[in-house]
Amino acid sequence: MSTAHAALQITDILEEIVGQLAPEMEWTDEGQRRGLAAMSRVSQTFHVPANRVLWTRLPSLFPLLLLLPEFDRAYQARLGEHPTEHLPWRLSEPITQENWTRFRARAALVRTLLERGPHWEQGILDEESWSYLTRLSDGAPLLPSLRVLHWWPATTGEDLRLLASPLLRTLALHHILPPEDQSEDRVLLAVRDMFSNTPTLTEFQLINCHGDFFTRIDLTALQKLKAVWHISADTEMQEFPMKWLPQDDELLVLAALPALEHLWIELALDREPDLVGFSSLRTLYIMDNGYDATHFLPRCASPDLRELTIDFSGVSSPVYVESVMGSELPRLCTTIAQRFPQLRCLKVERSEAFIADSPETFLAATQPLLVLRDLTTLSLYFGGGALVLSDAVFDSFAEAWPALTSLTICVRSLSHSATTAPHPATVTLRALRAFSRRCPLLRELHIPHLHVAAEDCKYAGGSEPSSSHRLRTLAVCRAVVADERACALALHHIFPQLDTDASRELYSSSNHSEYADWEQQRRFGTTWSNLLSTVDSI
Repeated sequence: MSTAHAALQITDILEEIVGQLAPEMEWTDEGQRRGLAAMSRVSQTFHVPANRVLWTRLPSLFPLLLLLPEFDRAYQARLGEHPTEHLPWRLSEPITQENWTRFRARAALVRTLLERGPHWEQGILDEESWSYLTRLSDGAPLLPSLRVLHWWPATTGEDLRLLASPLLRTLALHHILPPEDQSEDRVLLAVRDMFSNTPTLTEFQLINCHGDFFTRIDLTALQKLKAVWHISADTEMQEFPMKWLPQDDELLVLAALPALEHLWIELALDREPDLVGFSSLRTLYIMDNGYDATHFLPRCASPDLRELTIDFSGVSSPVYVESVMGSELPRLCTTIAQRFPQLRCLKVERSEAFIADSPETFLAATQPLLVLRDLTTLSLYFGGGALVLSDAVFDSFAEAWPALTSLTICVRSLSHSATTAPHPATVTLRALRAFSRRCPLLRELHIPHLHVAAEDCKYAGGSEPSSSHRLRTLAVCRAVVADERACALALHHIFPQLDTDASRELYSSSNHSEYADWEQQRRFGTTWSNLLSTVDSI
């Protein structure tokens, strides 16, 4: 007991214990905050480190303001008078020096502030109160240690100016309406000054915001940006019914940024933009709302791109989907292979149906990607349709991509015609054996269908040779198995280190969705779960 007590006096051990409740991330969720709050009340020993973490990552400015009795009294009064109205708060009473000192001590601990939007029970500070806090701060930042700021600003930029820490790395702005008079855009002017005066600010996120920040801020102030988000988020709030997506003039600015390595962007283009750039990109995420990917990717001169994600979920035109996923797919794959020769990770997602009724069609369309010898991750997710693959398809993939660590091809809900009987050219255990032989680094494999006949479980050379392959998770959306135990035994030999619990979780997370056909999920989920249970018993 004395040894344990002595260990608790060591700061590193205490920090490790607290870290188990709140892993080192930019934020803590509600459950983690409750756990930390409970730990801080256990004893003085735990109070200090747990309390420090709570203040380090704030979900809003509200807990900090409650340290001011003046604000606390105003909050209680307002809550009684207007319990459901969204009204600004005002610090109507002078703040004593003692309370201000306590406030500043806690404010100095804050590293992350995630003020994503006002809530009726919290509200926002009015302009006069921000001016009051600015005077009290006497030119110093309100949160001097702040690294990450997500902010839903008021109509004035004074809040941003006060929150502009010299250590700020990430600035994320949510739901900013364009001003009626652009010459009086005080928020934009405040952001411009933040970029000019904060050398550490290298990540900029705009969520449901107009794009004037890129066209009206001097390019030299944006030169150091390494990561940019310019996306819309679905919102039912009446104040923000529109989505502002980047136009050609904004894309020209982004393309010219010399240090930009990571770009998450939502596009709505009706033609190929007149630009060439993005020379330093290493990560690119595109939310495709139209002809975006086919128009945008040819303009990216990004030889060092490592990760590309294309999300077609925003596309509503069936004609466009059929074009991109049909006749346009070979051209898209060719563009990807030619423009991004160093690509390591490719992910494509579409919430609607995808049709490939023959393995030859699918292999021909994806053939250009086979030159990407360093590819480690390929993920193709579709909400439904009919995707017919074969051993030949996966054999080509295994041969082309020896460094593969994760392969996912998933159709969440098959058309009824695709679930009646196995296609003559289907995926068998031969495909799994090919991955076992040729992809030694493969750790996650998720395929749309698998047909295991009784004779397929018998290895051609006699008994199935033992493998040392370290595949951890395996999921099959639609498995048809003739002899469950024989198939399980073959799987055990092909992938002896398979984690069956993780494999069940992988299957459930991919098929338990709004797009899944529940009858299919019950039928094929039972088949796959039973097969994994049999593997456990061997």
